Amino acid sequence: NYTVELGPPWYWAEHKLPPIKVNDAVKVQGVLEDGHDLEAWTLWINGGSAIVLRTGGMPPWAQERSGQTPTSEHESDA
Repeated sequence: NYTVELGPPWYWAEHKLPPIKVNDAVKVQGVLEDGHDLEAWTLWINGGSAIVLRTGGMPPWAQERSGQTPTSEHESDA
């Protein structure tokens, strides 16, 4: 058995990501940690379009909560 980390529910709601229902077929691409926890980076629900949750580094929901965004990080470098 694996535990899959998809991000917090508030992030899914704010970004209007589709709900995952019982008996949905879910394909997950990510990083396996500790042999049983899968950190999802991309997923597909019922063979639909790819939903990119993160591409590496800090997940977007952590950036939003910390006040960081990709643009604000680069602005501080200028």
